[in-house]
Amino acid sequence: MTTEGLLEEESSEEEVEEQSDKDRNFAALRKKMEAQDKELAGLRPLKVDKMIREAGFDPESDQGTAIQYALQAKGADAPETSDGVKELVSTEFPGWTPKTVLSDEEIEREQAQGRLEGVRKESESDTPPDVDTEIAEAEAAGDYGKSGALKLQKMAARAEQSQS
Repeated sequence: MTTEGLLEEESSEEEVEEQSDKDRNFAALRKKMEAQDKELAGLRPLKVDKMIREAGFDPESDQGTAIQYALQAKGADAPETSDGVKELVSTEFPGWTPKTVLSDEEIEREQAQGRLEGVRKESESDTPPDVDTEIAEAEAAGDYGKSGALKLQKMAARAEQSQS
């Protein structure tokens, strides 16, 4: 074989290697893009739920489900903001009124208030003050038997209330 023939074979091998590197790079980019598209497809329902909630509707309710179907039917023309969802609702579903939307801080504040009320109810004495007065009077009089019996009744009443 001549020198020119060897050079041609080497250059064609380099072109094949370069082309295969480009193909590998494009294939890797395609896989990466497909993975990102799948991730975006998974996030889309969350974004729609958030828009519906910000528009003043519960995404879990029948109205929220109907709004989701309306957004799907719009496809690429679907609104991308909560204001757009409000406009869609006013045109597609006349008569539906949104509820007031609470911020995350307000929701957290309401939940904390509810927990505080629960703790307050649990910590309050549910026994009538007469029993406490009778216990104090019995102890002051030195009748510890009566005092102990009243304390047991009080404890039994609390246990009964906590079970119901």
